Amino acid sequence: MKTVRHENGKIYLTNGWGDTRVFTVVDKAPADYIVWNIGNNMADGYIPFCKLIKYDDPELDWRRDVDIGSLLAVKADNEREWEEVMVHHAPYGANSLAQVRKELAGKTRKSVRRGLEIVLPIFEKIQEG
Repeated sequence: MKTVRHENGKIYLTNGWGDTRVFTVVDKAPADYIVWNIGNNMADGYIPFCKLIKYDDPELDWRRDVDIGSLLAVKADNEREWEEVMVHHAPYGANSLAQVRKELAGKTRKSVRRGLEIVLPIFEKIQEG
């Protein structure tokens, strides 16, 4: 069970194991952030963003470790926007404005392209870039 507390522009999210993550609430996430796909383990209506840890060692380049000190949250305008990002796109790799634009610029199936065209204006609203 999660507990959520909003205080001074931050969201304190505690999971069932007692781990607390602190998200800073912002209007737009910076371009170098990605959606942290934690599903329903977030405060209702907020889209979680994070930065990945960059390793100097090329052997560790494959890792996708989250910088826990970088957590941000953007309030979705409505349930549909939250669902488009968190349910229909972020779990499948479209987790940032840059990634959505990259996918649209490449060869994508028509059905995938339609979905990306739906989520593009949402990302343009919630992320710099």
